[in-house]
Amino acid sequence: MINEKVSVLMDMDFSLLAQETVELSNILRRQKQLLDEIDPVFAVNEKNESECQPTKSENSLAPSAKPGIIFVLEKGGHTFCIRGFATSNLRFRHQQINNYRDEEAFYRLKIDKDTDPGEIQYYETDTVEKADKIVKHMINRRFPIQEDVICNISDPGFSWWYDDSDDRITLFFKSHGIDRAQNLMQLGPVGDHRKAGIYFNQVFKLYGLLFPVKEFSCTSKSLSIRTSDKASIAFRMFRRIFLEGINEFDLDYPFNIPIYAEFWHYLDQIAAFRKFWLHVFDLVLEDDQNGQTYIQ
Repeated sequence: MINEKVSVLMDMDFSLLAQETVELSNILRRQKQLLDEIDPVFAVNEKNESECQPTKSENSLAPSAKPGIIFVLEKGGHTFCIRGFATSNLRFRHQQINNYRDEEAFYRLKIDKDTDPGEIQYYETDTVEKADKIVKHMINRRFPIQEDVICNISDPGFSWWYDDSDDRITLFFKSHGIDRAQNLMQLGPVGDHRKAGIYFNQVFKLYGLLFPVKEFSCTSKSLSIRTSDKASIAFRMFRRIFLEGINEFDLDYPFNIPIYAEFWHYLDQIAAFRKFWLHVFDLVLEDDQNGQTYIQ
């Protein structure tokens, strides 16, 4: 009798897990479809980015000698944690790990020599300084896989959220709503919500130098910018920072003005956080779909 009850409970747990995985896959699929509709170039760029970053099956191959982040994913229940560290040379640390000569790496990743090498991820960045910022902001933090389900009105969660139209960009630095994933795009932990409103307000004149601005509003909770020229290249470039984690702006005019140069670095940091989050969450979704286990 007891065995029958245990069996029923296990069947229920697996059924619930399967249902949640399907729901998560559908939400992410809708968000990627939205990205493609907003900017068809995204589909091409996403393919190119995925070719640059190693997939899970390619992790046993030596990465490039560029700076970046070495990390593993730990999953527990409905959450996951990113364990990792920054390095100036991914290839060198990869060789050290494979030869069991990098005790520090094993300690920081919380793995042992029996760990499958395919579980260790290698993520390239432009500079080691950028890798350091990502590590400081995201590593050794635990995130819910379905933030929209776990977080509620009293706990808005860690993510920024995005609402898009042809001529408007709307960012919510934190959301107090429910069913957010059904109506908004989750950007992930791309910045400190306590400082975001200050940064975007300080440079309100900048937006008019980049593209025609019809409406502008920024509070401690959200940013909304509407343009009168939805075909503006600069407007699309500004939007791609939040959607794709790509900063195409150079430190030329108007970003060569000191206050705007500081803001450029802020945007570049947001882009770096967003790009890394997209990469990590793809791995989370890949593991859930394939039924693979995470390092415990």
